[in-house]
Amino acid sequence: MTFKRIFLFIWLSVFFHIAQAQKVTYAQQELDAYSYDYIKTAGYNDNSFFVFQSNLPFENDRDRVGFKSRKYRVTCFNRNLSLKWSKKIELKGEKEKLETITVINGQVALIKSSFEGKDNQISVYITTLDDNGNESSTRKDIGTILFNRTSNLDKIKVIASKGNNYFGLIQNEKKQNGFQQLHCLIIDSDFKLVRQLQFEVPYPEKNFNYENWLLTDDADFILEGSYYSKEKSENRKRWDAYKLFVSSNGNSGAIEYAINTSNLILSSSAIAYDAINKKLVLAAFYTDNVSTKSGIIYASLGTAANDSLLMIRQPIGDATLTRMFAGQNLDRSSAGIENLSIEKLILRNDGGAVLVTEVSYVTDYSYYDYFTQNYIRNFEYHFNNVITFSINPDGTIDWDAVLRKEQVSTNDYGKYSSFALAMTESDISLLYNTRTDRNNGVAYFGIKRNGETESKEIIKPEERILLVPFAAKQISTDEIVVPCWNRKKMLMAKITF
Repeated sequence: MTFKRIFLFIWLSVFFHIAQAQKVTYAQQELDAYSYDYIKTAGYNDNSFFVFQSNLPFENDRDRVGFKSRKYRVTCFNRNLSLKWSKKIELKGEKEKLETITVINGQVALIKSSFEGKDNQISVYITTLDDNGNESSTRKDIGTILFNRTSNLDKIKVIASKGNNYFGLIQNEKKQNGFQQLHCLIIDSDFKLVRQLQFEVPYPEKNFNYENWLLTDDADFILEGSYYSKEKSENRKRWDAYKLFVSSNGNSGAIEYAINTSNLILSSSAIAYDAINKKLVLAAFYTDNVSTKSGIIYASLGTAANDSLLMIRQPIGDATLTRMFAGQNLDRSSAGIENLSIEKLILRNDGGAVLVTEVSYVTDYSYYDYFTQNYIRNFEYHFNNVITFSINPDGTIDWDAVLRKEQVSTNDYGKYSSFALAMTESDISLLYNTRTDRNNGVAYFGIKRNGETESKEIIKPEERILLVPFAAKQISTDEIVVPCWNRKKMLMAKITF
């Protein structure tokens, strides 16, 4: 994200924009978006919410790229969008490593590690920030992880159970033989260790891609990954085997399940846990190599050791496929099920689910620049129609709803494209930029329980607002907060439904 810094001596007061049921509120305080290129709303508590910023991508395992060393900033707002504090995160000593930052039990938590005693063992511990942004002087020791001294370690990742009563600290160990050992420390909301597990992923690291993580409110740990037998590829259509690894509470290892056969190519998937029926739910898009038909896989699995994976396939009809990709300037290679990405899997009370999916893909082109006398390669990021499916417990499609949009940007990773999602008692709400340029407006698309839709513009182009949808977070039953640009200033916005 690069912008020329221009200081505008214009005081933007808090103001309101009312558009039928939606109310949009903007903060007075400006965020520092010139020192930090990446931003997300990370979590909240009863009184506040927290915004994380970094100069490197949050998901990047490297803390140094070129001449850049990673730095973090945490900003705390109250629910009325007034700034409470903002703090740059710095390490206190050379021996400790900051693995990542997250929010646990309404507190900003700094996940750290250090080599202590043995060079093939790391100690994992946590320090927290108080209500004023001050770091605790005492640390909360979590546990130790043993690894082979010839291995490489990824940065620790954090996942939370749906009820936020358990948190998993995931350490991926890349062994010298090419395989991976997965370690996970599971803690409760009081930072106490309740489980420690590890198991080997029996596929070469270069051929295996981690897709989804899940931690249940019973402290069961689930991993989904995709494996390609020849070589690693970013082309999603080439991953030929999807695998589930399930580690139930009480077991130190994991059971592996095969999701698809060689004749069934999966292109996107998502997992969720049905706490009522005590089962794992998986949804995915597939293409059958034999029949060439495309459709949806709806699968379920109990977390007990003797349960088997129950899979149901539901083809998508030609009329539905046509409606899904309508209204876009797509070539044949882009108008396929392989470019659908499941962005949200919402469980229904009756054992069914709602899939919120989006047509997204990347294209590239090159040209010769006569001024620099070099070939320039550009990447175009496409985020198009959003298709929502309601799936019955038997795998059949109850209804579908299509939001028609076409968002294309160049060399920006699509940071202003896609949508922000909020769920209320009555509907699913999608918020998105209409143009992602100077004439951008912000629109709302609502989907009711029966599939009926409503669409309207809630922020007009003359207000000069540009959302950062990927950084949004729902903080209550009827509120979502999202960073946005207002001319040359980055502010936090709150949308109330």
